[in-house]
Amino acid sequence: MSNDKIPVFQLPFEQRPDFARSRGLLVTGDFTKYLDLKAPTIVCVGDVVSSYCIRIAKKYNGKLILLVDGKTRRTQHLGILEAKGIKRVKVKNPQSTIAVNVYDLLCSLLSTHQDERVIIEVQGEEDMLALPAIACSPTGGIVVYGIPGKGATIIRVNKWISYEARSRFLSLVPKLVS
Repeated sequence: MSNDKIPVFQLPFEQRPDFARSRGLLVTGDFTKYLDLKAPTIVCVGDVVSSYCIRIAKKYNGKLILLVDGKTRRTQHLGILEAKGIKRVKVKNPQSTIAVNVYDLLCSLLSTHQDERVIIEVQGEEDMLALPAIACSPTGGIVVYGIPGKGATIIRVNKWISYEARSRFLSLVPKLVS
């Protein structure tokens, strides 16, 4: 047994349907025309969503953060991992969790005033990281995350959506996992 346990917030099984529900504008296909390129930040969660978001990088002057795990529906998807010229950070985030250090990293990146491009390569699963992205994004920021088999959800962050995201942490269970 490994002593390398990491602190996480884990999603209880019975909460999964609620967390999987779309909370913003649900769009199928190329959603980039719905993105406000004047938003201070755009966070894209998921490999397919990030592959669309990378297309706007040259037109967008704000902070762009892409969260990917190299998989789509549990199968290999390496498209965004091959993007060049973008800062990369590797993190570990087990399935159905939010690792505390990844939460801290995301909030730190979103709180700086630097307009940068970052790909966060997740070993494990990135799906739950939409929650801290919404909770930590500045007002006016955009968070896009995929809903498998349905499309992408686009959320324009305001104080109420941010508050709801932060309050949802109360339904997660703090744990130590390998």
